[in-house]
Amino acid sequence: MKRQWPIEELIEQFTLLPKEQDLLTNKTGATRLGFAVLLKCFQVEGRFLRGKHEVPKAVVDYVAHQLTLSPDLWQAYDWAGRSSTDHRAQIRTFCKFREATVADEETMTDWLITDKLPSEPALDQLTTAVLARFQALQLEPPTTERTERLIRSAAAQFEQRLCAAILARLHASTCERFDALLTHSLRAEEDWEDEAAHEDTPASDETVTLAELKKSPGPVAVESIQGELAKLGLLRALALPADLFGVK
Repeated sequence: MKRQWPIEELIEQFTLLPKEQDLLTNKTGATRLGFAVLLKCFQVEGRFLRGKHEVPKAVVDYVAHQLTLSPDLWQAYDWAGRSSTDHRAQIRTFCKFREATVADEETMTDWLITDKLPSEPALDQLTTAVLARFQALQLEPPTTERTERLIRSAAAQFEQRLCAAILARLHASTCERFDALLTHSLRAEEDWEDEAAHEDTPASDETVTLAELKKSPGPVAVESIQGELAKLGLLRALALPADLFGVK
Protein backbone atom coordinates (compact mmCIF):
# COMPACT_ATOMS: atom_id res chain seq x y z
CA MET A 1 0.00 0.00 0.00
CA LYS A 2 1.29 3.45 -0.87
CA ARG A 3 2.53 5.57 2.03
CA GLN A 4 1.16 9.02 1.17
CA TRP A 5 -2.59 9.70 1.11
CA PRO A 6 -3.97 13.21 0.43
CA ILE A 7 -7.06 14.03 2.47
CA GLU A 8 -9.28 13.82 -0.64
CA GLU A 9 -8.17 10.22 -1.25
CA LEU A 10 -8.57 9.30 2.41
CA ILE A 11 -12.15 10.53 2.31
CA GLU A 12 -12.87 8.67 -0.93
CA GLN A 13 -11.21 5.36 -0.03
CA PHE A 14 -11.39 5.06 3.76
CA THR A 15 -14.70 6.58 4.81
CA LEU A 16 -16.79 4.02 6.70
CA LEU A 17 -20.22 3.60 5.12
CA PRO A 18 -23.36 2.83 7.18
CA LYS A 19 -23.38 -0.90 6.32
CA GLU A 20 -19.70 -1.11 7.23
CA GLN A 21 -20.28 0.58 10.56
CA ASP A 22 -22.98 -1.98 11.30
CA LEU A 23 -20.22 -4.61 11.34
CA LEU A 24 -18.64 -2.76 14.29
CA THR A 25 -21.62 -2.73 16.65
CA ASN A 26 -20.30 -5.59 18.83
CA LYS A 27 -16.67 -4.43 18.80
CA THR A 28 -14.92 -1.97 21.09
CA GLY A 29 -11.54 -0.34 21.62
CA ALA A 30 -8.57 -1.79 19.76
CA THR A 31 -10.75 -4.55 18.23
CA ARG A 32 -13.14 -1.96 16.78
CA LEU A 33 -10.35 0.13 15.28
CA GLY A 34 -8.38 -2.88 14.06
CA PHE A 35 -11.37 -4.40 12.29
CA ALA A 36 -12.25 -1.10 10.61
CA VAL A 37 -8.68 -0.55 9.37
CA LEU A 38 -8.45 -4.15 8.18
CA LEU A 39 -11.74 -3.82 6.30
CA LYS A 40 -10.93 -0.55 4.52
CA CYS A 41 -7.42 -1.65 3.57
CA PHE A 42 -8.80 -4.89 2.16
CA GLN A 43 -11.33 -2.99 0.06
CA VAL A 44 -8.59 -0.79 -1.38
CA GLU A 45 -5.93 -3.46 -1.94
CA GLY A 46 -8.05 -6.55 -2.61
CA ARG A 47 -5.88 -8.45 -0.12
CA PHE A 48 -4.96 -8.42 3.54
CA LEU A 49 -1.71 -6.63 4.28
CA ARG A 50 1.13 -8.66 5.74
CA GLY A 51 1.53 -6.63 8.92
CA LYS A 52 0.72 -3.43 10.77
CA HIS A 53 3.83 -1.79 9.34
CA GLU A 54 2.23 -1.76 5.89
CA VAL A 55 -0.67 0.43 7.04
CA PRO A 56 0.13 4.17 6.67
CA LYS A 57 -0.31 6.27 9.80
CA ALA A 58 -2.60 8.66 7.93
CA VAL A 59 -5.03 5.80 7.27
CA VAL A 60 -5.10 4.73 10.92
CA ASP A 61 -5.58 8.34 12.05
CA TYR A 62 -8.45 8.94 9.63
CA VAL A 63 -10.31 5.74 10.50
CA ALA A 64 -9.77 6.31 14.25
CA HIS A 65 -11.14 9.87 13.92
CA GLN A 66 -14.37 8.52 12.40
CA LEU A 67 -14.79 6.11 15.31
CA THR A 68 -13.88 8.70 17.95
CA LEU A 69 -11.04 6.46 19.10
CA SER A 70 -7.35 7.07 19.82
CA PRO A 71 -5.07 6.02 16.93
CA ASP A 72 -2.77 4.56 19.60
CA LEU A 73 -5.22 1.66 19.99
CA TRP A 74 -4.00 0.37 16.64
CA GLN A 75 -0.83 -0.94 18.26
CA ALA A 76 -2.91 -3.00 20.68
CA TYR A 77 -4.86 -4.76 17.93
CA ASP A 78 -4.14 -8.51 17.84
CA TRP A 79 -2.99 -8.83 14.22
CA ALA A 80 -2.14 -12.54 14.20
CA GLY A 81 -4.51 -13.98 16.80
CA ARG A 82 -7.73 -15.94 16.58
CA SER A 83 -9.90 -12.82 16.63
CA SER A 84 -8.11 -11.33 13.61
CA THR A 85 -8.60 -14.63 11.77
CA ASP A 86 -12.33 -14.35 12.47
CA HIS A 87 -12.23 -10.73 11.34
CA ARG A 88 -10.69 -11.71 8.02
CA ALA A 89 -13.40 -14.31 7.46
CA GLN A 90 -16.11 -11.71 8.21
CA ILE A 91 -14.51 -9.24 5.83
CA ARG A 92 -14.27 -11.80 3.01
CA THR A 93 -17.95 -12.62 3.44
CA PHE A 94 -18.98 -8.96 3.58
CA CYS A 95 -16.94 -8.10 0.46
CA LYS A 96 -18.08 -11.30 -1.31
CA PHE A 97 -14.50 -12.49 -1.73
CA ARG A 98 -13.06 -15.96 -1.31
CA GLU A 99 -9.51 -17.26 -1.01
CA ALA A 100 -7.89 -18.24 -4.30
CA THR A 101 -7.58 -21.99 -4.87
CA VAL A 102 -4.98 -23.99 -6.81
CA ALA A 103 -7.43 -24.07 -9.73
CA ASP A 104 -7.69 -20.27 -9.60
CA GLU A 105 -3.89 -20.00 -9.68
CA GLU A 106 -3.77 -22.27 -12.74
CA THR A 107 -6.36 -20.08 -14.46
CA MET A 108 -4.28 -17.02 -13.58
CA THR A 109 -1.20 -18.69 -15.06
CA ASP A 110 -3.04 -19.29 -18.34
CA TRP A 111 -4.20 -15.65 -18.36
CA LEU A 112 -0.64 -14.42 -17.87
CA ILE A 113 0.68 -16.60 -20.69
CA THR A 114 -2.06 -15.53 -23.10
CA ASP A 115 -2.65 -11.87 -22.24
CA LYS A 116 0.36 -10.40 -20.42
CA LEU A 117 3.65 -12.18 -21.03
CA PRO A 118 3.70 -11.67 -24.85
CA SER A 119 4.33 -7.95 -24.22
CA GLU A 120 7.33 -8.77 -21.95
CA PRO A 121 6.43 -6.62 -18.92
CA ALA A 122 8.73 -6.42 -15.89
CA LEU A 123 8.11 -8.48 -12.75
CA ASP A 124 6.70 -5.54 -10.78
CA GLN A 125 4.27 -4.76 -13.62
CA LEU A 126 3.18 -8.39 -13.74
CA THR A 127 2.67 -8.43 -9.98
CA THR A 128 0.47 -5.32 -10.17
CA ALA A 129 -1.53 -6.86 -13.01
CA VAL A 130 -2.00 -10.16 -11.19
CA LEU A 131 -3.16 -8.51 -7.96
CA ALA A 132 -5.58 -6.31 -9.91
CA ARG A 133 -6.89 -9.38 -11.73
CA PHE A 134 -7.47 -11.29 -8.49
CA GLN A 135 -9.27 -8.26 -7.05
CA ALA A 136 -11.50 -7.91 -10.12
CA LEU A 137 -12.44 -11.59 -9.77
CA GLN A 138 -13.12 -11.06 -6.04
CA LEU A 139 -10.42 -13.52 -5.07
CA GLU A 140 -8.03 -13.03 -2.19
CA PRO A 141 -4.61 -13.66 -3.75
CA PRO A 142 -2.01 -16.11 -2.38
CA THR A 143 0.87 -14.87 -0.24
CA THR A 144 3.41 -12.49 -1.78
CA GLU A 145 5.94 -15.31 -2.10
CA ARG A 146 3.45 -17.69 -3.73
CA THR A 147 2.25 -14.97 -6.11
CA GLU A 148 5.83 -14.35 -7.22
CA ARG A 149 6.37 -18.07 -7.78
CA LEU A 150 3.16 -18.17 -9.82
CA ILE A 151 4.42 -15.35 -12.05
CA ARG A 152 7.87 -16.88 -12.52
CA SER A 153 6.33 -20.26 -13.32
CA ALA A 154 4.04 -18.66 -15.90
CA ALA A 155 7.01 -16.84 -17.45
CA ALA A 156 8.96 -20.11 -17.70
CA GLN A 157 6.00 -21.89 -19.32
CA PHE A 158 5.54 -19.00 -21.75
CA GLU A 159 9.20 -19.14 -22.80
CA GLN A 160 9.03 -22.92 -23.26
CA ARG A 161 5.91 -22.67 -25.41
CA LEU A 162 7.37 -19.82 -27.45
CA CYS A 163 10.62 -21.69 -28.07
CA ALA A 164 8.72 -24.84 -29.02
CA ALA A 165 6.54 -22.88 -31.44
CA ILE A 166 9.58 -21.24 -33.04
CA LEU A 167 11.46 -24.54 -33.28
CA ALA A 168 8.48 -26.17 -34.97
CA ARG A 169 8.69 -23.59 -37.77
CA LEU A 170 12.38 -24.13 -38.50
CA HIS A 171 13.45 -26.29 -41.42
CA ALA A 172 15.56 -29.34 -40.59
CA SER A 173 18.55 -27.87 -42.43
CA THR A 174 18.30 -24.68 -40.35
CA CYS A 175 18.33 -26.74 -37.15
CA GLU A 176 21.43 -28.57 -38.36
CA ARG A 177 23.19 -25.25 -39.02
CA PHE A 178 22.24 -24.02 -35.53
CA ASP A 179 23.63 -27.21 -34.01
CA ALA A 180 26.85 -26.71 -35.94
CA LEU A 181 27.07 -23.08 -34.77
CA LEU A 182 26.59 -24.09 -31.13
CA THR A 183 29.14 -26.88 -31.38
CA HIS A 184 31.69 -24.59 -32.99
CA SER A 185 30.99 -21.86 -30.41
CA LEU A 186 31.53 -24.21 -27.48
CA ARG A 187 34.79 -25.49 -28.92
CA ALA A 188 35.95 -21.92 -29.57
CA GLU A 189 35.33 -21.01 -25.91
CA GLU A 190 37.42 -23.97 -24.80
CA ASP A 191 40.28 -22.94 -27.12
CA TRP A 192 40.00 -19.21 -26.42
CA GLU A 193 43.29 -19.07 -24.52
CA ASP A 194 45.14 -19.85 -27.74
CA GLU A 195 44.96 -16.22 -28.89
CA ALA A 196 47.51 -16.58 -31.66
CA ALA A 197 45.55 -19.32 -33.36
CA HIS A 198 42.38 -17.26 -33.03
CA GLU A 199 43.93 -14.12 -34.48
CA ASP A 200 45.39 -15.98 -37.47
CA THR A 201 42.02 -17.41 -38.48
CA PRO A 202 40.49 -15.32 -41.31
CA ALA A 203 36.91 -14.17 -40.76
CA SER A 204 34.31 -16.32 -42.52
CA ASP A 205 30.78 -17.49 -41.85
CA GLU A 206 32.25 -20.84 -40.79
CA THR A 207 34.44 -19.30 -38.05
CA VAL A 208 31.91 -16.91 -36.48
CA THR A 209 30.77 -17.92 -32.98
CA LEU A 210 27.51 -17.21 -31.19
CA ALA A 211 29.29 -14.78 -28.85
CA GLU A 212 30.74 -12.87 -31.81
CA LEU A 213 27.30 -12.54 -33.38
CA LYS A 214 26.24 -10.51 -30.33
CA LYS A 215 29.23 -8.14 -30.42
CA SER A 216 29.10 -4.64 -31.87
CA PRO A 217 31.21 -4.00 -35.00
CA GLY A 218 33.68 -1.68 -33.27
CA PRO A 219 35.78 0.92 -35.13
CA VAL A 220 35.58 0.82 -38.93
CA ALA A 221 38.50 -1.14 -40.37
CA VAL A 222 39.15 -3.85 -42.94
CA GLU A 223 39.07 -6.53 -40.23
CA SER A 224 35.82 -5.28 -38.71
CA ILE A 225 34.13 -5.11 -42.11
CA GLN A 226 35.28 -8.64 -42.90
CA GLY A 227 33.94 -9.77 -39.56
CA GLU A 228 30.52 -8.17 -40.15
CA LEU A 229 30.32 -9.69 -43.62
CA ALA A 230 31.08 -13.08 -42.08
CA LYS A 231 28.25 -12.58 -39.58
CA LEU A 232 25.87 -11.60 -42.37
CA GLY A 233 26.88 -14.67 -44.37
CA LEU A 234 26.21 -16.91 -41.39
CA LEU A 235 22.80 -15.37 -40.70
CA ARG A 236 21.80 -15.76 -44.34
CA ALA A 237 22.97 -19.36 -44.34
CA LEU A 238 20.66 -20.12 -41.42
CA ALA A 239 17.72 -19.37 -43.75
CA LEU A 240 15.34 -18.19 -41.04
CA PRO A 241 11.71 -17.59 -42.13
CA ALA A 242 10.96 -13.88 -42.53
CA ASP A 243 7.94 -14.09 -40.19
CA LEU A 244 9.55 -16.45 -37.68
CA PHE A 245 8.95 -14.30 -34.61
CA GLY A 246 5.34 -13.60 -35.45
CA VAL A 247 4.31 -16.79 -33.67
CA LYS A 248 1.62 -16.66 -31.02
